[in-house]
Amino acid sequence: MDLIALIGRLINRHAPSGRKQLPLEIQNFIDNRVNSAMEAARESMRRDVAEAKRELDQEVSEIRVNNRNRTIGGSIVAAICVVLTWRFGYGEVRELTEKYVKDHMNEPEFDKIARVVISNRADVFVSERLVPLKQTVLSLGSDIAQAQDQLTKITEEQRIVTLITRAEALDKLAFIQLMSMSKGTNKFSSIAAAEVLKVTRMLRFENVNQAFSTPMLVATDGMTFEGPFTNDELYEQLSNPDPEGAVNAVSSSQLKLFIPKLVELAHGAGSLMLLKRVSLALHNLTRVSYEPWDTQSLDAWWENQQANYKKWPGKDFEEGLLAFSMVNYSKALPAFEAVLAVDPDAEKSRALAISCAVDLGLREKAEQLYSKFSNKDGRWAQWSKAKMLLASGAIEQGTRELAGLVLKYPIMREAGYARSANAVWQKINWPLYERLRTASTNTLATEPQKPKQEP
Repeated sequence: MDLIALIGRLINRHAPSGRKQLPLEIQNFIDNRVNSAMEAARESMRRDVAEAKRELDQEVSEIRVNNRNRTIGGSIVAAICVVLTWRFGYGEVRELTEKYVKDHMNEPEFDKIARVVISNRADVFVSERLVPLKQTVLSLGSDIAQAQDQLTKITEEQRIVTLITRAEALDKLAFIQLMSMSKGTNKFSSIAAAEVLKVTRMLRFENVNQAFSTPMLVATDGMTFEGPFTNDELYEQLSNPDPEGAVNAVSSSQLKLFIPKLVELAHGAGSLMLLKRVSLALHNLTRVSYEPWDTQSLDAWWENQQANYKKWPGKDFEEGLLAFSMVNYSKALPAFEAVLAVDPDAEKSRALAISCAVDLGLREKAEQLYSKFSNKDGRWAQWSKAKMLLASGAIEQGTRELAGLVLKYPIMREAGYARSANAVWQKINWPLYERLRTASTNTLATEPQKPKQEP
């Protein structure tokens, strides 16, 4: 019977249930102990056998001397003795192995061995792996702390540079942040204070600067128009992303209906230059004074004075434009009339109201609205005249009127108010219009006017 198989069965017989499979390190430990015991037992048996063999050989030699005829029998007896001795030695090994397994391979012994193995391995792992790793982590931690400090410094420097760049571009939020930093005690406070002073001086120069921007319309093809503008056109520009020119125009024209709109811009704009121009406009219109980045004094003044200023009817104007673009003239007309009730100089609203009245068949209302144009030679008055001529049947005269308007004010065509796609001009003679529009202004002025009714 194989000795290793025997030991395996003995281990399984004496090991507790559920613990048949031992950890690899404990198995190796047991194998080493058993192999050492077996090797020692075998070596002992070899010595015993060798000794017995020497004794037998000596006896055989003596027998040969005395009686050579017993040689064969002696050899057989020696062989039998060797076999018996071997068998006897194996039995001892078997008994010793069973005793060893019973004494040393029980659960308490396994637990003891496991603790020894785990302790030894843990000690080695701690000394060889964890201690160096701890030192490495501590070293890296120091490096990381230094890198973080350096990164913080770099970030702070980048932040101050960014704020300065934005402040010099007159960004309100950046300027306010620099003002806050200038009140601190770190190394960037003095830099922030210097930049605040620089921007403040730049803004104060606007108090006497006469080269301020003026309102402008820009068509899709790059064509520009610099006025004059009607009040409703100024309202449209005040609602654009860059209303600075319109703000200046409102100030110079003393249009107090736009004061509520200026107060709104004072709180919502992000450009310090625009805010400065708004503050100057409000000062020019109302004498109120405040810093463009701080509206506390403006708010206090507005709380007491708001009821004294009527608001330009922007909501009615926007509703009218939307309805007009959707050819809903019955809704657009009262919206434009509401604008005119507050601001009779809103000439664009007057012209669009006339167009609505004409298409709704309200000829008398259209003529009444037209009669109240303060400037009959203005763009929108001429536009309305062309519309009314076409409605009366004077097709050629109305066509010439519109062509003359576009030659004088090309922006009217580019803005979409003199195009064939516009529903306003369904009765116009477009071939004649295109010939007239492409002619020179001098040719148009000398061409004889022959009003003619088309059949």
